[in-house]
Amino acid sequence: MLENFWLFLPLLLLAILTHVGTLALLANKRRTLPPYRKDVKQSNMDDDHATSMITDFGVLSAIVTLAIPFTAYDAAPLNQAGLRAMCFFYACKILDLSLTKRDEPPTRLIRNGTSLEPGPMTTAWDLTLYSWSLLTEMRYHSFDIAVTQRGRAEIHAKPFWYKLLWTIGPLFLLPTATYYLPIAGLKATCLLMLIQHALELVHKTFHYDHSEPEFLLPFSAATLADFWGTHWQGAASPFLQSLAYMPVRKFGGSRAQAVLAVFCLTGIWHGWAAAPLCTRPWLLGFEVWVLFVGFGAGILVEKWLWGKRQGGIVQRLCVWMYALGFAGVCWRTLELDSKIDIIRSA
Repeated sequence: MLENFWLFLPLLLLAILTHVGTLALLANKRRTLPPYRKDVKQSNMDDDHATSMITDFGVLSAIVTLAIPFTAYDAAPLNQAGLRAMCFFYACKILDLSLTKRDEPPTRLIRNGTSLEPGPMTTAWDLTLYSWSLLTEMRYHSFDIAVTQRGRAEIHAKPFWYKLLWTIGPLFLLPTATYYLPIAGLKATCLLMLIQHALELVHKTFHYDHSEPEFLLPFSAATLADFWGTHWQGAASPFLQSLAYMPVRKFGGSRAQAVLAVFCLTGIWHGWAAAPLCTRPWLLGFEVWVLFVGFGAGILVEKWLWGKRQGGIVQRLCVWMYALGFAGVCWRTLELDSKIDIIRSA
């Protein structure tokens, strides 16, 4: 990265500026719309110009953000992978905001007693807080477009011993099992657990006052659909819905096709991010893409096989064996061709 620092830095600054510009335009447009402005006629007159600027800034920001990792090709493999994952996420996030939410930007809500009402949009601080929340909140929990993951209320109602078992249990059992039985699937599961706790720590750092965790007992999931729709973080749900699921449905695609489109986009994201870790990047990237498309197909198959009788012990065993088997193939490729010594020597 140091060799390309003078190319990396301008792109990074341009990405930050265009992100800030897009968020500022969204905040400014939000305050020109009801309930903040009563003059709907004047709002409509300003609408086309504001919408065009939001789109232009958002698309430019996404392109520049995706270009940043290409200037860091000589960085350490883990740094490259992390940079790619983050840049892809924020490129899709800004596209979601600038293309699908440009006409009516989301409203930030504040609690007033027992009810929620639109937050103020008068001062520069109000606009800054709006933009910061829009940028950092993964599931937009402060906005009227908040993503709610189904089934979480039922999990919160579980007894304390159940939550303790699925919180503490994997922390001890998975590393121990992997030590004595170092198969690829278990190693991939330990990586999954590491990602879970790292991202949860980031979430708590930025949103310490938000009670809902990003991850909710993910290893207790009984089905693939529950794992991705209820237990896992759901941070990418807003842009996966608007950039993959809804376009397919809008143009006449079936629910099955839309689900596969979601996991296809997710696979591109994760495959592109994982590629720098391997001396054969396209092989690992393709395998990771197939892994996620396989998850999408698995969700459809389990729905077809078990119908309304979801969550039984047989299904739990089948879907976890299926998931770990697929993940193990990717991990084995990474072990054989990894650029990281500690992984290759494992």
